[in-house]
Amino acid sequence: MPHDSHEHYMSEALALATKGHAEGGCPIGAVLVDDTGRILGKGHNALVQEGNPIVHGEMAALRDAGRLPDRHATTIYTTLQPCFMCTGAILQFGIPRVVIGDATNASSDDTIRVLRSRGVEVVVLDPETSAAARGCVDIAGRFRRDRPELWLEDWGGGANPRLTGTGGALLRTAIPVLQVTSSERADAFYCGRLGFTREFAYRPFDTIDPCYMGLSRDGAVLHVSSFSGDGAKGSATVILCDNVDALHRELVAKGVAIDTGPIDQDYGTREMYIKDEDRNSLRFTQAR
Repeated sequence: MPHDSHEHYMSEALALATKGHAEGGCPIGAVLVDDTGRILGKGHNALVQEGNPIVHGEMAALRDAGRLPDRHATTIYTTLQPCFMCTGAILQFGIPRVVIGDATNASSDDTIRVLRSRGVEVVVLDPETSAAARGCVDIAGRFRRDRPELWLEDWGGGANPRLTGTGGALLRTAIPVLQVTSSERADAFYCGRLGFTREFAYRPFDTIDPCYMGLSRDGAVLHVSSFSGDGAKGSATVILCDNVDALHRELVAKGVAIDTGPIDQDYGTREMYIKDEDRNSLRFTQAR
């Protein structure tokens, strides 16, 4: 792309969100860009303007781009984390990268995890370093406070109790917490060698350790902690995966030491074990 950062295109999307807001609508904008940096389509949420609940910012940009043989070499920039409808469209059209200006005002990171689990690169801009991202967070936050009824309508009216029950699901996801000695070395191992992305790092004392980190890769989530009270070293975690052998080839090429496998187990799985320096065992497991 001709620009050195995502700032230019997110600023374009933010300008569209601001335009939509000035028209009395929901302040969400999006831009579809090809790998040469050419803008193929752009638009903003049109729930109010068109009376159409389907025209979210991402959908407006896709509509503006029109017919294309495919969208396999594109990036979509959106001021707000995509909803499930727009996430489905991104996956349907094989868009390989999504850049998000505001994930703060979304209710959860569910759609980010879904996109990453399908191989989509998701970049969430940091409002601390990106003026465009700060603008995205600010305009959506003000809109939520000023027009809560319209915000809720745009997100589909909230949870349907006939579908989720009166209280919704009581349990969602279990996230293992691995005890490590050094957060820096854990980051180097899990992110630098195993391909995880660090989602956050909590360091309350302005020192490297103790630290609590959240890691993810392709929808799998791990937390690692060098706080003394968070578990014990040498634990085991099962990580479900689609292709143990492909992962084995990737990690061997990076020089990662394989503890066991891949091997076929009598109980119907194919497994590969890897240990970090604290003897925490990651058991990558594929159903046969």
